[in-house]
Amino acid sequence: MERTQRLAARVAAMTVVVLVAAGCGATPRPTDVAAAESATPTVLETPTAVPAPTPAATPTPVSTGLTIGWAPVLASASAGKVAADLGGGISAAVAFGDGFVLAGSENQGQHAVVWYSPDGTHWQAIDNAPGFADGVIDSLVRLPDGLLAVGTSQGLDSQCAGGALGCNPVSPIRLWTSPDGLTWHLLPGTATAPFGRAQLELAVDGPSGLVAFGELVPAQGTNITSMIWTSDDGRSWTRAPQFSTAFPTDSMSDLEGGPGGYVAVGSGWADGNPTLPQLAWYSSDGKSWKLGSGPGDQGPTIVLACAGGFLGVANPLAQASFWTTADGVNWTVQPAVVGRPNWPSYVGTGLFSDGKGILALGSDSFQTPGAWITTDGRDWQSVAMIGVQPPFDSAVAGSVVGALGSKGVIVTTETQPATGGSIWTLWLGTIAE
Repeated sequence: MERTQRLAARVAAMTVVVLVAAGCGATPRPTDVAAAESATPTVLETPTAVPAPTPAATPTPVSTGLTIGWAPVLASASAGKVAADLGGGISAAVAFGDGFVLAGSENQGQHAVVWYSPDGTHWQAIDNAPGFADGVIDSLVRLPDGLLAVGTSQGLDSQCAGGALGCNPVSPIRLWTSPDGLTWHLLPGTATAPFGRAQLELAVDGPSGLVAFGELVPAQGTNITSMIWTSDDGRSWTRAPQFSTAFPTDSMSDLEGGPGGYVAVGSGWADGNPTLPQLAWYSSDGKSWKLGSGPGDQGPTIVLACAGGFLGVANPLAQASFWTTADGVNWTVQPAVVGRPNWPSYVGTGLFSDGKGILALGSDSFQTPGAWITTDGRDWQSVAMIGVQPPFDSAVAGSVVGALGSKGVIVTTETQPATGGSIWTLWLGTIAE
């Protein structure tokens, strides 16, 4: 099906870059949310041309005494049910309180499971919540009062029952909420009804609530329509203006919420591949969007929020390029990092944010492995890595999932030894001076 090909191509383009769904963390909401939700959505006029980004002044690298020490805290090859469940795979991770929550699956991807840790070291598997037995969790989003898990059921929708000829099957959307990461509640069908026959791809929280991006898939035909939905609390959703009307594209590679609003990056789609130019949009409320002043043809495919606004990254595995914006609208391309030691260049291993800064794991342009932090996307500080290193270089593409929190950074890796099979390992990186 066309939708499957598009998703596979999008994942391949991003390779192993993993972003925490909630970005830089939960952000304050306006007090009059009801008024904001009831306001008539407005689609702003899209400019006919996107100006080329202007190079910024070369920032000066900053030395630091920070270190990050790694230790494996859980492995699927070890004894115990929690470790064995880990072998099913991890699809999402989020920092929560002083600990972390992971989501994935067991029973060969047929049974949803959540792992909770209060400190990053001690873990508990939860796989008996309603809807987990035949469900899949794709992403986790922090809420003001807990967590939201976004996923699907294993069954197909009723319109394609019995293998109806020419039908485009979709899996019904499922949503779960949790106040503490341990107890999970399956939301009723009335909560997911506004999505219709949709496939959700991205969901984030921001100053005006949650924003989700996906596509409406007709039972028959190829008229797939990109769409966005908004919610104040993750339990009641409203369809926003038709995405394909609001934007000159039908594909979004990333979506992020920050203190100042929301940023989306994406492009058009033709013959199963993304098309140029790569565009960026900004919204203060998730409903009304406008095209930014960049980043231009070779703009970022991923975006993270930070204290200085938003950081955009392109080519994370091949001499990454960086864009920054303080307001979500006016983008500035940063100087090239080629030939600059102690600066991130290949950051496909991971980019994680905790609301104060961004941690990049990868290597510099000399192929030297390393870690770096930034609060604005312009000035980076090198963080020395000590102890046993996670096998980032040999990890299976797409297996590096993680989150940055108060206890450090948690990441997962999947390796495939010569003896066969797969080994999933959970690593805790502790940052110290």
